[in-house]
Amino acid sequence: MSGTKQTSILYSKRRIAQQRLNPLLKSFKDAHLIAQDARLGASQRELERAIQDLRAELRRYSTSGDKRAKMFAALQAADATLSRIAVTFAQRPSSAEFVSLSSEIDAFLQGKLFGDVESTRSRMIQIIERAVRAESMRGEAEPAVKTINRILSTADRATASTDAHAQAVISLHESLAAAAKQTVDAESEAQSKFDPEDARLGELDSVSHSHEISVAHDCIAAGDLEGSSNHVEKARAIRVEAQTKAAEIHQQIEMREELAAHLAKTLEQRNYDPCQAYYLEGPGGDERPRVIYANNPSGTAHVRLTLWLDGRMTVEVDGVPQGQEEICVDILEAFRKTVEDNGDEFVVRDPGLASKFITRLMPKTREQERQREHE
Repeated sequence: MSGTKQTSILYSKRRIAQQRLNPLLKSFKDAHLIAQDARLGASQRELERAIQDLRAELRRYSTSGDKRAKMFAALQAADATLSRIAVTFAQRPSSAEFVSLSSEIDAFLQGKLFGDVESTRSRMIQIIERAVRAESMRGEAEPAVKTINRILSTADRATASTDAHAQAVISLHESLAAAAKQTVDAESEAQSKFDPEDARLGELDSVSHSHEISVAHDCIAAGDLEGSSNHVEKARAIRVEAQTKAAEIHQQIEMREELAAHLAKTLEQRNYDPCQAYYLEGPGGDERPRVIYANNPSGTAHVRLTLWLDGRMTVEVDGVPQGQEEICVDILEAFRKTVEDNGDEFVVRDPGLASKFITRLMPKTREQERQREHE
């Protein structure tokens, strides 16, 4: 036995970009479709016209008389709520933003761009959030616009304080509250449909999410629709963060499986038996360390690889007679070639008992590390 060798895989910048950006691609493309939805643009234009008409009516309003004063206050509150929705609509990302960022993403994923991938990732998250917020507000804007139009249709100067007009104002508040409740309920339902395995991988804070949903409902009951919106946004952020984290772990698992398949093929090409693959025992699922075991029909140099998601890998070679540890170096060099052929780097951290035979391999890996640190 030559002992355990501690190695690691240093992924190329292209693979790092894939790991960080691929998990967001579906949400990014969905957000692009949302932002281009003609219904969203129509809702925004209708809301802007309704706000203009509402403000014109407010300017004509007199605050004399108890009923009219209450109606005036209700309309002012509606104006504030609709203005908040309008601001969210205005922050909807443009098609040009998506096209520009899409080109940047593609360049990273194809290995043609090697800049700050984290900055690109951050902008992807922001643009997704802006599109999703705008879409969620559409559900609140459309019924509100209908109610405002009904109010304005009853706002005859001579009968502005009639029961019909007063009832229309009351309906506006009820409509806004009902639409806000639908938004909160939609987020609650989205959380309930969260895949349990993704919730575990993404470490979903379901307690905090439920708390934000509960407070949002309390705000609606108290007439604080802006507060409700703020809390449902916090709940959505908790869920989306967990979804993104889970997706990234799935991406890491996929990359590790690809690497494991290449390493297994390398061993089989060296006349090893077909490899056996399994996970280390312990809590968790596919994110646990992956083990690849290869039996050598010759009875010597059986290989066991253990791969972690963070790129660490241990190499155990059993059945090597003392003094013949150079066999291990040959295996390590075969692994290094396999890894480098896929564009990544193979680094030997600790060669174990094969250290005195490793001189021809170590200088190169150390130089690779130094170059990577200065990039």
